Amino acid sequence: MDWHSLFPSHNIITNAENPSIVESFGESPSDYKSLFKQNILSTDLRGYIQLSGPDTEKFLQGQVSCDMSLLEKGKPMNGAHLTPKGRITFLFSAHKDQDDNILLETHPSVVELAISSFKKYSVFFKTDITDVSDQFVMINIKGSKVFDLFATGSPFNFNEFKNKKGSVVQTILSHIDVIIHHTEKNEVNLLVRRSFSEHLHSWMS
Repeated sequence: MDWHSLFPSHNIITNAENPSIVESFGESPSDYKSLFKQNILSTDLRGYIQLSGPDTEKFLQGQVSCDMSLLEKGKPMNGAHLTPKGRITFLFSAHKDQDDNILLETHPSVVELAISSFKKYSVFFKTDITDVSDQFVMINIKGSKVFDLFATGSPFNFNEFKNKKGSVVQTILSHIDVIIHHTEKNEVNLLVRRSFSEHLHSWMS
């Protein structure tokens, strides 16, 4: 990923051994107070496949391990894509957006295989399958004050959410539609469209 073009207004410093890991956005020790003394941001590269169309749920239902009829907006579901013999081809987390499109989050190395597997059967259904990996960013945020920060820019009440590891919510953060996954104590993964990621980073900084 070209971090310098994604955040042109920041002095990006990446890890020498793994350029996908951002070590600094140009902040100095004097900037840390403005970060609520807690935020450490990095970005986890993930692959995303969008499925849209009236037959999408029915199309997936016959190929995956989870019940897609139970998928709700803002409540991701984990599952696996299976071969006709029941062998796992790849794992995913499924998200449903406000337009009822389904977004499958998976490891970027299997996106091409996943789409190829889907397209073997998609001709029989009214569903479109698109690699949208370049349209989304997953941001990992850690810190004891992370939920205090979120509370200043979201209508969602995080009081119960922050005490429930594994909780997921789709909400508005600084006027941007995001999905927040509470992965560990004081740690979240935040899914946002790439086009809004710089604005969101600026707000959090």
